[in-house]
Amino acid sequence: MEKVRHLGEERVMKLILRYSTPAIAGMVIYGLNRIVGNIFIGKFLGQSAMAGFTVANSLVMINLGFIMLVGTGSSALISIFLGKKETGRAQATLGTAITLGFALSFAITAIGEAFTAPLLRVFGGEGESLAYGAEFITVYLLGNVFQFWNTTFNSAMRAEGQPGKALLTNVVSFIANTVLTPVFIFVIPMGMRGIAMANIISQCIVALWLCGHFFGKKTILPLVPRAFIPDLSLTVRMVSIGIAPFFMQFLGASMSIVTNHIVRNLAGDLGLAVAGAVFSVYFLLIMPLQGTSVGIQPIIGYNFGAALHHRVRKTVIASIAFTACICVVEASLAIAFRSRLGGLFTNGDQGLVALCSQGLLLILLAFPIAGIQFVGSSLFLGTGKSLYALIVNLFRSLFVLIPILLLPGLMGITGLFLSYPATDVVVSVLCVLLMRDVMAKQKGADPVPVDR
Repeated sequence: MEKVRHLGEERVMKLILRYSTPAIAGMVIYGLNRIVGNIFIGKFLGQSAMAGFTVANSLVMINLGFIMLVGTGSSALISIFLGKKETGRAQATLGTAITLGFALSFAITAIGEAFTAPLLRVFGGEGESLAYGAEFITVYLLGNVFQFWNTTFNSAMRAEGQPGKALLTNVVSFIANTVLTPVFIFVIPMGMRGIAMANIISQCIVALWLCGHFFGKKTILPLVPRAFIPDLSLTVRMVSIGIAPFFMQFLGASMSIVTNHIVRNLAGDLGLAVAGAVFSVYFLLIMPLQGTSVGIQPIIGYNFGAALHHRVRKTVIASIAFTACICVVEASLAIAFRSRLGGLFTNGDQGLVALCSQGLLLILLAFPIAGIQFVGSSLFLGTGKSLYALIVNLFRSLFVLIPILLLPGLMGITGLFLSYPATDVVVSVLCVLLMRDVMAKQKGADPVPVDR
């Protein structure tokens, strides 16, 4: 417990930097890990392959939702238990999460493999794009269990106060994927299957490393055989917390499906390739915000569990300022170099580069306030207010439908990209109102506050 006691004692900004910096680096590396495949697809496999990957990504997002259901739910619960000094319950939560992850990964893989073509048609795949998407997904799902385990173990490692080690796992995965991807494209020419195979092997390497950590003696959450027996009450609590990020991903995937169909109707495979490139860059820019969210969650969870509510409020305020600075810097750089960024995903087609450049400019118009939503999510999940997180994510998904359905018809693909900043403004306002409500309820519930 000495390893995590500092979460309730050190200065808040110091903790944010200590936990968020490696988490940000880890998430950026995770984003780069995904983009490596995108770049190789756009440069060497062509426009139809990029369109196929864009379609397949909808299923990847749904799968990621289930992964976050387990990883985020278990991480928040572990942090709360450690704050209450209930190490045994934290250990049981991790074991239950690993077992649940195995069961879910098996079910998703079985369904995905059995219904690949019908699912991809629903996601907007046709002709060549469907064929390329199927090549990727049928191999990608075979390594699904490793992704479940890695996310859960990584989250637990941060919760127990070892963010640096969690970062190393992402570094190892990135290096392995970057080395293996060109091998499976040029040396062993497997095309889209090679992109997925490189991902599986890199995830497997990390899984073995993480198993070594949690089955060893350098953790406060050592796994023993009895820990893997599912605890129903812990499962229910885990799912109740993790349901919000699950719906965020699920609804995001739903929006992606709607987007794919709109883009295909507007511009065919060319439009899908443009959308895939723009959203790939946007995904990478979001990663530091996601990293901050991941980094502050153990801080919020521990202090909430320890009834240090004034520290929860300080963490939220400081994190909003921190993410705003990140967003301004990222948006400025991305807009300044948008043509070069768009060119990373093409084989020199200047028309495609120009469309990608325009899309990046439009989608980033409200980016400086995007961090509010991520900080809010950590606050809601870390304090057990998963319903609030669900409300925000549900509202975002429902509201974004309005501009997505209306603007493209009036403005073409330009309207599609304008839909996202419009949604960011409205959802950020809602998130601020709910955050104020949560923190207001904590006032007066503190022990004598200490200025940290």
